[in-house]
Amino acid sequence: MTFDEVAVELGLEDVDEAFPHGWEDSERSFPDSKLRFLDEAFIAENGSLVALDTAAIDGLTAVADRVPRNPALAHLLCHEHRL
Repeated sequence: MTFDEVAVELGLEDVDEAFPHGWEDSERSFPDSKLRFLDEAFIAENGSLVALDTAAIDGLTAVADRVPRNPALAHLLCHEHRL
């Protein structure tokens, strides 16, 4: 997906020009499988490292389960995670 496609899909047409910096690199590294940082174990492990409580970790996990249903959001999160 191009950044412009994602921006239109998510209603982000007015974002700062620096936001899509490195987009092409992110797209080349976009995995075919589930994004690792959305995995329940990854969220729990890293959440505990920054002292998130169980409720916050559970909330993040619930949101993470929804991301794959929105390809534009998945591509944007992959880009932001990579940066």
